[in-house]
Amino acid sequence: MKKVGFFTSFGLGGADNTSYTLTKNLMKHYGNTNFIIFYNDYSLPKQNKPSRYNNYLDYSNPIKIQSVNEFNNYNLDILFVHRGGDELWLLPNFEITSFKFKIIEINFHGALKTKADLRIFPSISLVNYRCINHVPRVIIPNPISYSSTNDNLRIELNLNNKFVVGRVARGDCDIYCDINLKAYKNIEDENTVFLYLNPSQEAITDSKKLNIKNIIFLNPTIDTKHLDTIYNTFDIHVHSNSIGETFGNSIAESFIRGIPTISHDGFHNWPQAHKEFYITTPDMYINKEEKDIMISKYTIILNKLKTDLKYRISIAKQQQDYAKSNFSDNIVINKYIQLIESI
Repeated sequence: MKKVGFFTSFGLGGADNTSYTLTKNLMKHYGNTNFIIFYNDYSLPKQNKPSRYNNYLDYSNPIKIQSVNEFNNYNLDILFVHRGGDELWLLPNFEITSFKFKIIEINFHGALKTKADLRIFPSISLVNYRCINHVPRVIIPNPISYSSTNDNLRIELNLNNKFVVGRVARGDCDIYCDINLKAYKNIEDENTVFLYLNPSQEAITDSKKLNIKNIIFLNPTIDTKHLDTIYNTFDIHVHSNSIGETFGNSIAESFIRGIPTISHDGFHNWPQAHKEFYITTPDMYINKEEKDIMISKYTIILNKLKTDLKYRISIAKQQQDYAKSNFSDNIVINKYIQLIESI
């Protein structure tokens, strides 16, 4: 029987969610393999943020390691390592330790001195950004799950007849961008609501400065069913990130749920991988220009989605079809199974 390890972290980010979705589905659908989840002290979120650790307990018994040398105690064939950025500190001494198994890095965009036998990139943009030639690589999108429920929060939040503009964010100030808030302000009326999950303090402050009247802020969650009820409450999803994306999980999640989604280029030298999603709906994506121009274009798109139901349904269908064909979890899991078999 093959033995495959996953070293992971339990935060809110896309890499963390990818690890959870991937391991859960592999354990469910791929037999004749013993999967082991590993973590260490650095895997746990800081600053009292929600942790995915308990989610893993539903299907596994994660093993805590104190030293990377312990990996050699489990007779592994492969170790998958999830990294997000220049986070070599996640596994101290990993680079100078000898291992008896193959090492595969997922969602990699960090320092180049790592000792991977293979890197899995979630997007072409990320490969082009890193320009890595000395380590074999493949491109496999992050696995995105379908909604697990049809429930929503419209009755609970008194939104039954409202046009709900949703935002699933990460509450980090360094990626926050106010373009979607300013665009929403331009179309706000008594029949609209902005439902904002996991805002940064900057977003809350800006909403007050903009005098946005109908806005509801929701706390971050790692409860997948609750997250689905939030998505199911949206009429549309507005994405806005000042940096960009190495994949774009929240956009992909709204795509696969049939929620029309607008996005735009970031303002930094960083992959804009989420632009790859918009090949079938380019009108929903705004290229980098002067910020005021981008806000104006965002407003026009937002207003068209608000007022033209036929158009909204058409965009939703095109984006959902793209998601189903490219990063639905069943397609991605099969790619990982084939990869493990080949190794």
